[in-house]
Amino acid sequence: MRRTAVSFGLLVVALAFIFWALMPANPVSIGIMAGAATGFVNLMMLWLRSGTIVQANFVRAAVGLQVNFFARAAVLVLVLLILRRLVGTSGDIAFLGGFLLEEAVVLILAVKEQR
Repeated sequence: MRRTAVSFGLLVVALAFIFWALMPANPVSIGIMAGAATGFVNLMMLWLRSGTIVQANFVRAAVGLQVNFFARAAVLVLVLLILRRLVGTSGDIAFLGGFLLEEAVVLILAVKEQR
C-alpha cells in the first residue's frame, strides 16, 4: 500500500476516535471507533504478509493465504464478540460500518495509486 492510502486510513481512525471522544458512552461511537481501528489493523496484517506470499511457491502461498485469512477473520470475530458483550447489538452494527468504511477508503486509494 502506498503512503497516501495509509495516511487516509489513519485519518479515518483519528476521526472515529474524535467521534468516540465526543460521546464516550454511546455504543455507536464505540463500535465505529473499534471498527475503524480493526479495519486498519486488518489491512496492515494483509499488507505485511503480501510480500512473503508473493515470493513463496504455489503450495506455500496457498497455505499462507489461508492462514492469513483465518488470522484476520479471527481478529474480526473476537472484536465483534467483545463488543457484543460490552455494548450490545448496536455496537456490532456500528463496528461493521466503521470496519467497511476503513476498508473501502484504504483499498480504493491503494488501487488508484497503483495506476
